[in-house]
Amino acid sequence: MIVTSQNHIDDCNIVFNKLVQNENDIIGLLAYSYYKVRKKEAVDAYKIQNSISNIPETQLKTICGSITAGKQFDDFRKKAEEILQQFAADILKEDMNDLEFEFERRLKIETKKMHSQISSQLTAIDKKILKKGFWYGIWQNLFSSFIFMLLPVMVIAIYISSQMDWKDVFDFINTFHQIKK
Repeated sequence: MIVTSQNHIDDCNIVFNKLVQNENDIIGLLAYSYYKVRKKEAVDAYKIQNSISNIPETQLKTICGSITAGKQFDDFRKKAEEILQQFAADILKEDMNDLEFEFERRLKIETKKMHSQISSQLTAIDKKILKKGFWYGIWQNLFSSFIFMLLPVMVIAIYISSQMDWKDVFDFINTFHQIKK
């Protein structure tokens, strides 16, 4: 049990006022909480070392004085900032993991939808092709083969005709007809 007096309460108020600038000072409030943890640790350690349950007021002041000596107030605020930064980093990491999970989940859903739409469109195209029948496809292939063969023949004929005189062409045709007879 800690013996408290008005002096002890005033000392706590002084520490509170040094650490906390206003009611919105989260770092200050966290620093004060850290101070209280350190104070409790020091008091508990003193009780164990001395095998006592009640600490005299003078010894409590000494313990509090040692905790708040030197640059301890700055150290409490720095520790509070570290704790707050780590807390924010942990929260952001959790949020990032949640966002990545949600993104992957939605990506899978959208991919399945797109796959389904593409499959249904391909099925519709296949049905249109199959409606025209097997012979329609055969005639298409024959026609395209004929066009494919006709184009090089025409190119060769145009090339030859540009190299020859038209009179020679007619003579060649007449000679061909005479050989045939």
